[in-house]
Amino acid sequence: MFEHITAVFFDLDGTLVDSVPDLTAAINVMLQQLGLPKREEAQVRTWVGNGMDNLIRRALIGDMDGSRADPALFTRAKPLYKAAYADHISVYSALYPGARDGLTALCAARIPMACVTNKPAEFARPLLEKLGIDTFFATVVGGECIPHPKPAPD
Repeated sequence: MFEHITAVFFDLDGTLVDSVPDLTAAINVMLQQLGLPKREEAQVRTWVGNGMDNLIRRALIGDMDGSRADPALFTRAKPLYKAAYADHISVYSALYPGARDGLTALCAARIPMACVTNKPAEFARPLLEKLGIDTFFATVVGGECIPHPKPAPD
């Protein structure tokens, strides 16, 4: 079944793990500290996928077009978000059904795997560890590890 596969690269959020509940918790801690209104999980779910900075900007203004977020406010918000997310890295996050089984099958077939994510590696590694799937991956490439993060083809 896997005879022509030489390696598999996995995305993390939205592919292996539903992390939106923890992302939402961290966003709301940040917003509370800034005196801004909370965001609903359903809103946050639509904003995930383009990296931490875009998520923060979108949450600050409550809109998908985060480019309108005030740069000074973003500068204040980012460390607050990072601290809050460090505290919520895997409180509510969960593997999607079948994720562990799929990783186990690939590992049994001795196929090297990597996790390639927009999430900073400082958060991706502990999340993988807390979910008990860190040992499946030969490496983790976070959004800050390369000059052009996903979805750039390089």
